[in-house]
Amino acid sequence: MSKLKAEYIWIDGHKPTSKLRSKTKIIDGPVKTVADI
Repeated sequence: MSKLKAEYIWIDGHKPTSKLRSKTKIIDGPVKTVADI
């Protein structure tokens, strides 16, 4: 099976300067819908 890397990126709520944050998840097999992630 193939492995996929899904990365979720968001802007944090820190004041006065917001920064980008991210989280990565390794997924086995094919992804057919967003619900599979």
